[in-house]
Amino acid sequence: MKLIFILNIFIFSFKCFGQTCLHKDISKQFNFETNLTRIKTKNLFDSCIVKITIIQKETNKPVQTIKIISDYFFEGVYTDCNSKRSYVTLKNLNIEPCDNDFGDIIVADFNFDNREDVALKKDSGGNGGPDYNYYLQDSTGKFIINKYLTNNMGYFPIYINGRSKTLTTLVHANAKEQCKSTYKLDTLTNKWKKISKTFVDY
Repeated sequence: MKLIFILNIFIFSFKCFGQTCLHKDISKQFNFETNLTRIKTKNLFDSCIVKITIIQKETNKPVQTIKIISDYFFEGVYTDCNSKRSYVTLKNLNIEPCDNDFGDIIVADFNFDNREDVALKKDSGGNGGPDYNYYLQDSTGKFIINKYLTNNMGYFPIYINGRSKTLTTLVHANAKEQCKSTYKLDTLTNKWKKISKTFVDY
């Protein structure tokens, strides 16, 4: 009886909130449905689970589901259905990113193979801006997480250069400077490497 009472207290100490967005205008091939479940707690950071369903436009059938679990999402993350950007359809490209936040879901060709890839916000981050998971589309149409871009670059690139095969981030470093880092893809080995890191004035 005592155990049941304690479990009931725990269960009712949080509330779940959900939000779904359907993005039809950021890809030529796919629609993306994002569903956020935010578990509000009294004493801890909110726990958030985001389910991203990738839907083939031609058939209107789901082809893949991606899940992201985060303990640190600002209010509004994955609930503002306009928090998106596309370098393919040009959706919201004219909107200046605030605090290095380029949106919750971003479609672009990150590895310069003429396939649509997607970046998904995984954490709201700190002064440098949010962190992203990078999923690159393979030859079968499946989105595979790229561990190097996700773990080493993390931030969203301010420059995507197809000619030089580079991605460049510009991130808050201190009161006077920003850190500019450039990552280059070796197309022969299909591996990434950081080729420069400099500090620039604001």
